[in-house]
Amino acid sequence: LVGWGNNRVEAEAKKITARLDVAAVVERNAKAEADRCVTTRPAANGMVYVTFLMPLSQGVGLYAALKRHADLTGDGRSRGQIMTDTAYERITGHAATAPVDVTLNLVMADTTLFGGDDCPGYVQGYGPVPAHVV
Repeated sequence: LVGWGNNRVEAEAKKITARLDVAAVVERNAKAEADRCVTTRPAANGMVYVTFLMPLSQGVGLYAALKRHADLTGDGRSRGQIMTDTAYERITGHAATAPVDVTLNLVMADTTLFGGDDCPGYVQGYGPVPAHVV
């Protein structure tokens, strides 16, 4: 164990567990699959993280399909931009460049609404939003 970091120790322990108790590993994986979900959390500069928690094979397949598509598309955008735009387009059925119709819960001051000040608004599930955005 000398020279091994925590991640390697954990990985080796999982290998041993998988060899010694296959049924337990299968059961844990089945329970984990029942918890699959999609979540969002705010990011800086008007961005948001969208996270998919899914079975390993589906996640790897999703990433590989997006990467493969991005690698075949040469239009000046970065690989990450193409992958993100492609995921959005395939999930929503709308072009990534098209305007987005959304319903959101926005709280803002009436003075901001009528241009009297620049107090930020608040979007439920996201957080503060600059006045020029609201």
